[in-house]
This record gives sequence, structure tokens and C-alpha cells, in this order.
Amino acid sequence: MLHVGAHEAEEVDEYIANGFAKSAPIIWVEAQAGLADILINRLDSTENKVYCAVAWNVDGETKTFNITSKSASSSLFDLDEHKEQYPEIDIVQKIEVTTSRLDSTLSTSDTFDFVVLDIQGAESQAIEGLGKRIDSVNWIFTEVSKRELYAGATLYKELDSQLSKLGFRRVFTAWDRRAGWGDALYARSSTYKVSLRQFMLIQLSRILRFGRSYIPNAAFPALVKIKRLMMGSL
Repeated sequence: MLHVGAHEAEEVDEYIANGFAKSAPIIWVEAQAGLADILINRLDSTENKVYCAVAWNVDGETKTFNITSKSASSSLFDLDEHKEQYPEIDIVQKIEVTTSRLDSTLSTSDTFDFVVLDIQGAESQAIEGLGKRIDSVNWIFTEVSKRELYAGATLYKELDSQLSKLGFRRVFTAWDRRAGWGDALYARSSTYKVSLRQFMLIQLSRILRFGRSYIPNAAFPALVKIKRLMMGSL
């Protein structure tokens, strides 16, 4: 597991419970030096490895990092529509940072096939910065956006196109429809296969999730029953 944008490693217990630290340490990359130091001191070093680095597609580029009043929203990009959607969050400090490619930052002994990206708009550049190491990755879980919450950040269709060229396809998305962003799971096409039943279940789940406001209330019991029957037959 490689998690870029560690913040406070809120997911560590979930990762360990699901076995991500069994064969190799969970790798955390965090841009904010203060947070990275906290993680180094707090996390069990036998199950975790922490790097302090500003993930980008170029080594050694000097950029401005915007630290926000809600530190999880801090980014290399300026706030754009984010200010309208979350007016309570402001930039409280700007610091000068030096960027790093992930393939330069990580040790050659670091192993991972699952990547999590939580870096507020810099996902595309971080993926480029993996270089050839993307070849060992089968799963990418990342934030995606329909709206330019951060000025110049990559939108989801552009990310779809970039990852498609690398052999991935988006297989699941959970949107916050009010805010225009969400979380998406991309899978390497050569390793992700679904049966007809699974495909039908996925489509039904999408209907329930995205068409909820258009489905008559009277139809929900039947749809839920069908979904449970399909899940029971998988």
C-alpha cells in the first residue's frame, strides 16, 4: 500500500485490519513536514514507513504550498470553487516547497500494488511521478472532481483519459453530488474481471445511488430485494 497525502494517517487502523501491512510496510507520503514528523514518531515502524515529500511530476521544482484552516484541504493549488463550496475554509499560510517525483522519493525496496491519492488536485502529476513504478500497480483509489475546486487541478474526465492510457479503468465512484467531488477506484483492466451477475449488481447499485431522487418510493422495496437476491447468488 502506498498512500500519498497521509495527513494524520487516519486510515492506518483500517489498512492494518485488512492486512495491508502483512507482507510489507504501508508507505505514507506527506508534504507537510510537521505532520510527517508526527507520523514518524507515532506509527509503528515495523508496519509503516513515512516519507516527507511534495509529490509532483518533476524533481526540484520550487512551488508555493497553501496551508488551509482545515489542514486536510491544503494544496499546491490555489482555492477556486472550493471557496464557494466551503467558505469556512481559508488559506492561513503559504510556504515554499520543493517538489519530488515519487519514483525518486521511494526506495527501490518499497513494494506496493495499491495506491491511494489524497492530495487535493495534484493526482495527475503524482501519477506521472511514479514513472515505471506504475507498472506494478493494480489499484488506484483517489479523489476526483467534476468542478475546479482548486485552480488548474485535473478534473475526473482528464484523469480517466490519463489512466486509461496506462491500462486502468474507473470501476467505482462515490460522488458528493452537492459539492461535485468524490472518491474513485481505478483498476488495471487486465486484472479486473466481473461476471455477468456482478456486472448487473454494479449497474443496479449505480441506479440506486445516482437515481435515488427519480425512483418512486414504491419501487425501492422490490429493487432492494432484487439486489439482496443477486448478492446471495454471487
